[in-house]
Amino acid sequence: MIALLTDFGLRDTYVAELKAVLLTAAPGVPLVDITHCVEPFDVAQGAFLLAQAAAAFPAGAIFLAIVDPGVGTERRPVAFRSGAQRVYVGPDNGLFQRVVRREGAIEAVELPSLPHRYAGGSSATFHGRDIFAPVAAALWNGTALADAGLPIDPATLSAEPPAGPGQGRCAVLHVDSFGNAITSLVPETVPCEPGTKIVLETPESRHLLPVIRTYAQGPEGRPSLLINSAGHLEICCNRGSAAALLGLRPGMALRLRLDQ
Repeated sequence: MIALLTDFGLRDTYVAELKAVLLTAAPGVPLVDITHCVEPFDVAQGAFLLAQAAAAFPAGAIFLAIVDPGVGTERRPVAFRSGAQRVYVGPDNGLFQRVVRREGAIEAVELPSLPHRYAGGSSATFHGRDIFAPVAAALWNGTALADAGLPIDPATLSAEPPAGPGQGRCAVLHVDSFGNAITSLVPETVPCEPGTKIVLETPESRHLLPVIRTYAQGPEGRPSLLINSAGHLEICCNRGSAAALLGLRPGMALRLRLDQ
């Protein structure tokens, strides 16, 4: 299968053009939409969502991931194979670093615009359609990764943009459709056993959050904190939107610390 993750949204024709190229070059390929609603240009959010979803996919899956604010610049177009035998195609701008940390990278290539470019020609503004999708289709059709581009050292894949310096300092990586705000912190950074209290500091306010184990344990209409299914600290609200309640949005800087 080929799994898709982009910040293209659903209003425009970009996702349809991407799929048209894939289905034309690889008829019958199963396509799985991870999401096309990454916040525009938010590489850190895209990296988190890609790594979270990838773990559910089998060896051999191909991921076409495009959050590319530097499209057309000197950032490298790449494809690589992970230690889990999954293949990733997209821009080398930090989008894959969480996957690399989790799965490793054992083989990588830099993609030229030829030989697998879009039949209509290659533009400087839509590498998803013109370069990445044709390469993903070629790989699904059986082209060896080594034949898709020029070999590069997997260790040179770009690092993920930092979410924020210092223990307890973090950022909102993603706000899901329920209004849960997923942070860049893991429990090892701010230990939080159920029943403890955590101080949340945003640029505008300060809140004391109870740590809970399940959403239903939180007081209705009030924010709480838990460890979510991705292993990250998540600000939630039982039967409500923590993001709306606290004014949280992707990229917002936060600080979480034990109440003392």
